[in-house]
Amino acid sequence: MAGLEGIFNRGPVTGVARPAGESKIDHTVGASGAVRTQLAGGWLTQLALHSSLQPIEQLYRKLPSDGIYSATPSHPFTIEMGTYTVPANMVLFVLDWRFDLYKPNGAIVGDTRPVPDRSWSLSIGWDVLFSDKHQGVNNFEITPALPPAGVVDQQPNFGFPSPDDAFTKMRALNTQLPGGAGGAMLPQRHRRDVQVTMPFTYILEANQNLRMRMIAINPVSIALAFFEAEFSGLIVPANAFKRFIAAAAPAVEFIQNP
Repeated sequence: MAGLEGIFNRGPVTGVARPAGESKIDHTVGASGAVRTQLAGGWLTQLALHSSLQPIEQLYRKLPSDGIYSATPSHPFTIEMGTYTVPANMVLFVLDWRFDLYKPNGAIVGDTRPVPDRSWSLSIGWDVLFSDKHQGVNNFEITPALPPAGVVDQQPNFGFPSPDDAFTKMRALNTQLPGGAGGAMLPQRHRRDVQVTMPFTYILEANQNLRMRMIAINPVSIALAFFEAEFSGLIVPANAFKRFIAAAAPAVEFIQNP
């Protein structure tokens, strides 16, 4: 220990070691009392998957049925893509999901290829349910709505639509309501937009289920090979998740009222 004291001089208040002979450096300590450190191995240790985490990815493919060629807004056609139930004593983190349509490849017999992104955007929508409920406040207009008549310069309404605007939106959403998804029906796109990079995810606890389905609200004009839906995430033991939440104290200073 005496040798180590000769090599490293401890700071008077921060406790951060520094080589002998080096000029004193002021270390800024945050309100939580934390000092930024560099882990050995850099990003490697942060990217490594912990043994308590189990990656999961489920992919569902379903053949088309005749109902997709005769679907109407008043009589939509639904295909159940797949349902996953979280095992007992586990927690599911849903990090991403993706949808796709495939059509036969005219150049190669027996081969298929994805349709161009957002094709049949007025005919097909997707629905994701968490234990038969929709998470979040989502409102997607599959059928385009008419703009309010006579509105030239509308002031911002901070999330509340004007009466005329609400009427046109509801008229467009009427094509989605018979399908059971309403405004939460996702438009035809390969994956979620923007949300993949946002710092949040969906959490399902034990015995809850994730349900994915396709809803056709207008006839499909060509023969499709199959529908595809998938999600990916992490399976975590429930006890490990509780410890993680308990240890994730916010690094901010709390000011108590006198």
